[in-house]
Amino acid sequence: MLAVEVGLTRWNVIEREERLTVFGYLLYTAIIGSCLLTLSYPFFDAINGSFSCIFHSITGIPCPTCGYTRALMNVFDGNLLESFFYSPLWVVFVFYQLALVFLSIKSIFLSKALLFKSLYVKLFIALLAVNWILKFIIGASFF
Repeated sequence: MLAVEVGLTRWNVIEREERLTVFGYLLYTAIIGSCLLTLSYPFFDAINGSFSCIFHSITGIPCPTCGYTRALMNVFDGNLLESFFYSPLWVVFVFYQLALVFLSIKSIFLSKALLFKSLYVKLFIALLAVNWILKFIIGASFF
């Protein structure tokens, strides 16, 4: 309220006067970029050899999506059942990221903020957390 009364604008507002702000464009562009990089990671892994996980390199523990790259590599090799061993939720990850990309592109072209339903976001985070916890319970042979 104080910012409005004084006449200042907030830098992190996504939409103003029913149009995207610069921050909104940057946010949706970052979402598109991060999703496309994550989706293309297995292709880079296949072309250039093995990449190491940045999260695992820094923390020493597997990331929440550990096994995603190996799962997709198995899909590309035709081993669909084995892909679910490495990451049972790889299908959810792919479709969720594709949905984020398409919604973000739509938002940029319409110049309007599109809200992601909080139920879907919460469900995705919950599935990711359960998947991560199960990997710790199953053990290191799973990674």
